[in-house]
Amino acid sequence: MIEIEHILVLIGVVLVLFFAALLLTSKKYRSPTNNFLALAIIMLAIIILKIEGILAGSFLDEMFDFIRIEYAFGFVLYLYVMKALNAKIKRAVYVLLAAPFVLFSSFYAFALLTDKFDIEAPSMLLEQIEPIEIYLILGFNLLVIFLFTSKVQGSNSSKSFKNWIYIISIGLTVVLGTFFALEVVEFFFDRYDELYWRLGIALFFVLLTYYGVQQLQVERELTQIKKIVHNPPPVHRSKRTT
Repeated sequence: MIEIEHILVLIGVVLVLFFAALLLTSKKYRSPTNNFLALAIIMLAIIILKIEGILAGSFLDEMFDFIRIEYAFGFVLYLYVMKALNAKIKRAVYVLLAAPFVLFSSFYAFALLTDKFDIEAPSMLLEQIEPIEIYLILGFNLLVIFLFTSKVQGSNSSKSFKNWIYIISIGLTVVLGTFFALEVVEFFFDRYDELYWRLGIALFFVLLTYYGVQQLQVERELTQIKKIVHNPPPVHRSKRTT
């Protein structure tokens, strides 16, 4: 059930989903690279809706109980950055970043399946893992942010693209850090101030959409300039008359 205090988050979610739809449907901006970005944005929106409990009781909530997109989000975002840089991904890095999503999703699916057959061992183990999993998710995504930010810093990509990635990385780091801080406060002081969290999420989504649209326009202009440079229009010389 949607409550009044969820409105801030929902405004932000609507904005980023609009941005994702623009990436997927616009002929001007649609590309394999932007498809990865759109997918990462959709995953992030679903994660936030899950945290807020807005999806509670829905089919999506049940489905994402075992599909651990919290790990897939960071992996897909990394793929977007590497695709944009035209950089190759080492097999070891690929396996490292994909493994958490595959392993945890498989284990959650197995636990839910065996629970229906009254096999309690996997579910009991899952109960032991769940309290610390939030810290595994935070740590994993911070690692991914560090990896792709380091790649961008050492690349010869445009200044606008670097700034765009810095906005993503700094924004995500602040969001993850705020979530961790609120978890710590709740653990030690039994308090959880959701207003700061929701304001932060809404602000991050607004900035992500605003600067994302700006980056799309810059990329389009750079693409048009490259076309002109590589395929200059023919020069017509006028004949001199004597």
